[in-house]
Amino acid sequence: MNAFRIATVLFVAAATSLAADAPWQTIDEGFRFTIPPGWKKVEVRGIDSHVGEYRGATALLRFDEIFGLGYSVENSNAFIEQLKNKEREPSTLKEGEEIWRIDGRIALFFIGKADPKIYGKPPFQNVAKLSLSYPGEAGGLGLTVFFATNDDAPTVRKILRSVVWSKKEPNPESSVSP
Repeated sequence: MNAFRIATVLFVAAATSLAADAPWQTIDEGFRFTIPPGWKKVEVRGIDSHVGEYRGATALLRFDEIFGLGYSVENSNAFIEQLKNKEREPSTLKEGEEIWRIDGRIALFFIGKADPKIYGKPPFQNVAKLSLSYPGEAGGLGLTVFFATNDDAPTVRKILRSVVWSKKEPNPESSVSP
C-alpha cells in the first residue's frame, strides 16, 4: 500500500510539474499577448469595437480596442499627456495605479478589488486593468482581467506585460498559436 501511495504522489507531482512548464499561448488579435496553457477563447461579438475574451480556471481577460466612435485624436493625445504627467509626478497616482511602458507605449495599469459599481457583477473579486491610447490616432486599447485571488496577481501582471503590436490595424479573425 505504501508503494502505491508513493507512486501516486510521484505521478501527481510529475503531472503538476509538466503543467507548470507548459508553454504559454500567444494570442494575435492585431496586437499580441500571451496567456497560460489551458485558457480558452470565449466567443463574443462587439457592436462597434474590436472585443474579445479569454478564460482560465481562476481568471477572465476581456479586451476592447476602439478606433473613432467619438474617441478623437485629441482625446487620445490628452490621455497620453495625462499619463506622462502621472509618470513625472508619481504622487498623483491613485491607490493601485502604476504607469507602465508597453511595447514603447505609455499605459495606465490598475490592480485592486472589482467594484460592482464599476463592473456590475464581476466574475471574480479582483481586477487588473491596462489602458492606453494610440499616439496621434483616434483609438486605444483596454484590457481587463478579473481574477480570483492575490495568488493570481503575478500571472495577471505577466499577461498584461506581454502585450505587443503585430500590426497597426486590429485583426478581425484572431488566431491562437502555441
